[in-house]
Amino acid sequence: MKLKKNFIISCTLLSVVILTSGGLKNKMGDHPPASDPTPYTYKAEGSDKEIKTTSFYLTMRDGEKIAVTLHLPKDLKKGEKLPTVFHQTRYWRSLELRWPVSVFNTRFFDMYNKIIKQLVLNRYAVVNIDVRGTGASFGRQTNPFPKEQTKDGDEIMDWIVKQDWSDSNVALLGASYTGMAAEFLLADKHPNIKAVMSLYTGMDFYDEMIFPGGIYNQYFVKAFGEMCAALDKDNFNLSTRTKNFIIKGVTPVQKNGRKLLRQAVKEHAANFNIYEQTNQINYRDDAPLDKSIQSIDELSLHTLISNINAANVPICLYTGWFDGSFALGSARLFNNLKGSQNKLIIGPWDHGSVYNCCPYEQSACTFDRMAEVLKFFDFHLKKKQNGLDKEPPVHYFTMGEDKWKTAVSWPPVGLTDRSFYFYPNNELAAQPQSQSSGFDTYIADTSVGTGHNTRSESLVFRLKSGNMYDSRTQRDNKLLCYTTKKLENDMEVTGHPLITLYIDADTTDAGFFVYLEDVDEKGEVHYISEGLFRAIHRNSLGNLGYKDLVPQYTYRKSSAAPLKHGEIAKLEFDLLPTSFLFKKGHSVRVAISCEDKDHYKEVTPNGTKIHVYRNTIYASKIVLPSASY
Repeated sequence: MKLKKNFIISCTLLSVVILTSGGLKNKMGDHPPASDPTPYTYKAEGSDKEIKTTSFYLTMRDGEKIAVTLHLPKDLKKGEKLPTVFHQTRYWRSLELRWPVSVFNTRFFDMYNKIIKQLVLNRYAVVNIDVRGTGASFGRQTNPFPKEQTKDGDEIMDWIVKQDWSDSNVALLGASYTGMAAEFLLADKHPNIKAVMSLYTGMDFYDEMIFPGGIYNQYFVKAFGEMCAALDKDNFNLSTRTKNFIIKGVTPVQKNGRKLLRQAVKEHAANFNIYEQTNQINYRDDAPLDKSIQSIDELSLHTLISNINAANVPICLYTGWFDGSFALGSARLFNNLKGSQNKLIIGPWDHGSVYNCCPYEQSACTFDRMAEVLKFFDFHLKKKQNGLDKEPPVHYFTMGEDKWKTAVSWPPVGLTDRSFYFYPNNELAAQPQSQSSGFDTYIADTSVGTGHNTRSESLVFRLKSGNMYDSRTQRDNKLLCYTTKKLENDMEVTGHPLITLYIDADTTDAGFFVYLEDVDEKGEVHYISEGLFRAIHRNSLGNLGYKDLVPQYTYRKSSAAPLKHGEIAKLEFDLLPTSFLFKKGHSVRVAISCEDKDHYKEVTPNGTKIHVYRNTIYASKIVLPSASY
């Protein structure tokens, strides 16, 4: 049934598809590399009739009502105690379908697909809530992660541990927004939290989501704001007309639900809109328009690292190389966590693992995320000796080689920094120049963009395929490019590339978009990674109170440093982490522009002319962390 298929796809794209399951297709045949994540056996299939679902309101300390859905095994025996998985969402805890479609679909064809069902089939209780001010819950959402929401989470966990079916052990599960909500709740150190599975999340809200490199991520913020505004009106306005027609809205609670839902939705009209609140911000310490928070840092986990570590709870972080900027955020968080039981998994995926986005191998992602969820929870909540403690803490996928690898830390040990310098004639060379002068001129083309199948679309589930960043061969014609000769040997790049640019400009500010690319034997160009930076922030190197893997910029207003025409400025910044094998006969390319009109707010709307210096005194270069072959 095509209609049914489209419905399921629509729900998957909404959110949290994020939490479906499968198994990554491995090109190695029937004998995958030993470093592949260890397979895990669990009950993957079963009847919906095996699950008992109820929904109701819980009244919080201030009188606000939170919509709760509880899922339990229908055959739960008297006296049997279960661990609980607690999930908090602002994307509706369940979808209500219109008649007659609802007749042909079970209740588990909702936005979370099989995740709830599989957890319950494996003997977990699941408590799923609409957070305050969203879905069927009452109240107003004043910012993405208000303190009231954390207090609600604590109260609901207090309720969970008092239930006769609860063994008092609680796991937090979330992806994207819901993963960050789990981490904020963990920072409140509730004693019954025993494990956290957090997928596709970040650590620094300013630097990773809203202002990468200090440049406003206008496309994502606006699209996210529009999506949330529609949901808060109980309107599924996120896809095609057909899909919107068959989805009625959020599922009401079971008793007096329709009437109460109408009342709750009226209260959501006062919710904040993230785009309206941030589109006039430039600096980290700027306050949003309505002053509900003092700065974006109040929405960032890096301010709560000491509390998260004090909770002493194992965390599994799961992300992908094309997952917005969250591979950086997850790696940062992993490196700031204490304890020996934390895990980091980085695959070749977009946000939500909809697609395998390897430059040479695009396909639907079928990696078995559910196995990782249950393996982690079974070990920490049920005390199953399933080998989790014998696995290395880091698993990452090297694209190009198409191989899973393990490490005891991130970045992996044994890497060597290899510098490649800008040369005349757009060459990228392994040796610095001998010339004492030299530069290239680039007149910024304000028509330059990256298209509409990128990591930014990924963040709002609008990818059309796994073929991200297409047409690079043509797009590079408008960019300033430096390319190596054909490589004589394979070269693996794993970690955080670092770019150093010596520039001057005829404007007081400029944005820089640097792309790391692979040029194959036929001259076709493939995107690998990117880094962004706004020149006015170059003097804001500082300390934000957490250990970083890359140059740490504060992006505060007091450090703003306008460019001066004719004065050479040094810009040093990171590209998003990656793991990619550049093969023998291919070339490495660095491509530079000053705009991405498709996603980022223009720094110089009228354009700019820059000089990029490449000589013995001012040696622009890229440093690639490389593994020996």
